[in-house]
Amino acid sequence: MIVHYYTQYDAHIKNLAKRHRIRIQTRNKLLTSIGRDMLHAESNKWHRYIVIPDINTEENYLTALHEIGHILHPLGTYGDFRFFTDDTSLTEEAAAWSWAFTKSKIDVKPEECDFAKFCYGTYYKNAAKMGYVKPYHYTHPTMREVNNMHQLLTNN
Repeated sequence: MIVHYYTQYDAHIKNLAKRHRIRIQTRNKLLTSIGRDMLHAESNKWHRYIVIPDINTEENYLTALHEIGHILHPLGTYGDFRFFTDDTSLTEEAAAWSWAFTKSKIDVKPEECDFAKFCYGTYYKNAAKMGYVKPYHYTHPTMREVNNMHQLLTNN
């Protein structure tokens, strides 16, 4: 019998959520409108919940960590809801990915993770259409980390 190591990833997500009082809702809704089939995920910092797919792949595990990163990273979510519209969404996305890779039990580097590059790239392409090509430069201690993640995920 093969024991899937995804159970340890699922346990990691549940432990983080419990420790930080984040509610988890699982939804396996497929998004097909972004050029690649992937599962829907979201987070809400103020109501402290995440909506994630089942943790049955490494991509889903990284997605769950990313959504928790929106809640726990200081720059993960900090303003009004913005979607694909400006440099603040790039800051939020880079911060959440940075948090995810820092906390991940998977030994993968951001620049080697095509999934993270694709996800971040959807925000980057839409922000770039509006003239925003870099995360907003707040004077925040983690901004260097956010900019480094932006560079790793976009090769810019």
